[in-house]
Amino acid sequence: MPDRRPHVLVPILRAQAAPALLQVAEAMLRREGGDGHVLGVVEIPPGREIARGVTVARRYRSLLQRITGLERRETAGFGVQVRVAHNVAQAVREAAFENGSTLIVLEWPGLTKRPADRNLEDLIADPPADLLLVRGGEEPEGAESRILVPIRGGASAELALRAAAAMARHKRIRLNVMHVYEPRLSVEQRRAEAGTFRRALKALGRTRPEIIEVERRTARRWWWACGWPRRCAGCRAP
Repeated sequence: MPDRRPHVLVPILRAQAAPALLQVAEAMLRREGGDGHVLGVVEIPPGREIARGVTVARRYRSLLQRITGLERRETAGFGVQVRVAHNVAQAVREAAFENGSTLIVLEWPGLTKRPADRNLEDLIADPPADLLLVRGGEEPEGAESRILVPIRGGASAELALRAAAAMARHKRIRLNVMHVYEPRLSVEQRRAEAGTFRRALKALGRTRPEIIEVERRTARRWWWACGWPRRCAGCRAP
């Protein structure tokens, strides 16, 4: 049988994002087995030789020391790699290929007014492996100990469920999985959609979540009545 354990690559492009990325990656490896690598990339301007330059060497050593320190604090069993490259996205692709990575955990900046991250857009446009985008930050004020995963049952649903189940186990908190139906669906269409949703739930394995199934016209009312915008952290998938 093929080895389905994940081989995880965690590119650290901003030191501030490292704790959240490593927490998710470690949680998945603890739940599913496999191995992981932390990747640091020193990007230098095109035309400058990678192997030369005192400044690049200093940045290289500094980055290596910083990531090694994060690795000691946050993760056990992660290999640490640092690359000097002209293009970050290409360096991530090469590392993924050489390590046989099946999952890449990346920082997602969220919907902000900041300029788009060209490296993230590059990797999303042509991913070298499954991508799991993680948005760090503090939990909402008054947040309860539970995770909400709204899914439709598409290609990303299984990965979102795996990550959510891993985090629920890691934090020892409740897991809620939500599916919203379009009220205009025929009986046959709804039955087919429900079947797709139920099949996606198999990704949870032995994890037993609370299942929430509502229609779109009542979803917002249910959402606010339960206080979800103020009281939980969430994962979502198409």
